[in-house]
Amino acid sequence: MPHTTIWNVLHNRLHLNAYKVQIVQALHPNDKPRRFEFAEQILTRIEDVENYLRKWFFSDESTFHVSGKVNKHNCRIWGSENPHDYRELERDFAETTIARDVP
Repeated sequence: MPHTTIWNVLHNRLHLNAYKVQIVQALHPNDKPRRFEFAEQILTRIEDVENYLRKWFFSDESTFHVSGKVNKHNCRIWGSENPHDYRELERDFAETTIARDVP
């Protein structure tokens, strides 16, 4: 059965909508000063280095964690109302990132 048929049944007949789970970084008390320091460093570099922001590089990537979790970019929750759901992602543990340049 095509996925579009399933989507049409969920959306048009059952009146459900697809909601994406938002992945947010888990924040800890000592993170706020570190984030502020990073922002100050970036502002200084913008002032000191010509075209600094134009030198930034973006890529398409997926992160595979040793715990078995994978960033789920296409994961959706179907429901009649937005659950405003989010998942905190702990940082600083073993992981592997696979990246691909975006032209």
